[in-house]
Amino acid sequence: QPYIGITGFKRPGEIHATTALLEQAGFPNEYTAMYGILTTPRHLRNPEQEGQRTAAAKNLADLVATVPSWGIGMIHYCNHRNEGFADEVIDVLGSSGANAVQLNIDWPNLKEVEQISEQAIITYQLSDRNQIERLPEYNGLVEYCLIDLSRGAGIAFDIAESIDYLATVHEALPDA
Repeated sequence: QPYIGITGFKRPGEIHATTALLEQAGFPNEYTAMYGILTTPRHLRNPEQEGQRTAAAKNLADLVATVPSWGIGMIHYCNHRNEGFADEVIDVLGSSGANAVQLNIDWPNLKEVEQISEQAIITYQLSDRNQIERLPEYNGLVEYCLIDLSRGAGIAFDIAESIDYLATVHEALPDA
């Protein structure tokens, strides 16, 4: 089921307000609402620390618990290492109560993605055409692909470029 995602929640009140707006817009419906909660290894090591768009790690469980039952509370895990992350992701999923993660990692290690996929829904952030070449390796492990050419930088969304990008993804995964 496709989802519409909103990311960057740091307070339960933000999730409540977004849920009210989504319900006014007719949710739940044929789409799932994804509530993205950002974290990084640095924030996990410093659970009190909050970033500009990143929740304090100590609040992750409260945020996930605030997501309505018809939504997905998804931890967005950003790491610049493509290995040695699975245990940390599995730990944060367990401690937060989340059952979904977005991996914002270039070329994540396949064995680690397999480990995580046994316990969670995985979204893989695609932000570079070169990532599509290896996308078939992740088939069956990754539930969703997010096309984010701006890498979360808030750059204007170019519909034509994104449609072209999506067509390339469909060529790489014709049965998906």
